[in-house]
Amino acid sequence: MRQALLTAPLLLALTMGATNCEYFTDTVVPASDSTPPTAYDGVWRGGEYEVLRPSGNNGITFHFTPGEAVFAVSSAIDPQGLHKLTMSTEEGWLCCSGDICSSSSSLSVPLVETQSGTVGSTVSTGIWNAVEIHELPTCNSGYTLTSYGFAWTTVGENFHGGKVTSAKHRIVYP
Repeated sequence: MRQALLTAPLLLALTMGATNCEYFTDTVVPASDSTPPTAYDGVWRGGEYEVLRPSGNNGITFHFTPGEAVFAVSSAIDPQGLHKLTMSTEEGWLCCSGDICSSSSSLSVPLVETQSGTVGSTVSTGIWNAVEIHELPTCNSGYTLTSYGFAWTTVGENFHGGKVTSAKHRIVYP
């Protein structure tokens, strides 16, 4: 049961390209790049970032309110050009009836965005992707949803193999 849907931001990325963002610029891929990219992950709600955090040891935890639409945003930037972005997601929920509980979880196929280029090519410094969480899972009759969590990580790779992996971020209810 997958409740997270790819919608408007992803459709925009597919039509305009996942390298189109106000935070990205064009650059020329250099002959070498010894610095890894930086992952910038966040939660987008109501037309703006509620939380945006660069790579680090601490993940984001955002509390979801039923009925609202929030987007888990995965992005990475490398000043010398970003080649590939991978967003890995998972979700889980707990339904209870009194003292009897049932948990469910799922992993999804990673979402991968790439841009082509080689040394000397003009490319974007970043790539992004997003998944919308807009409704909670439903439980079987007689059970009540006790908790829900959507988690994601980002891996960004530059044109010379340098990589960054973000901390695990979560959108949770309650």
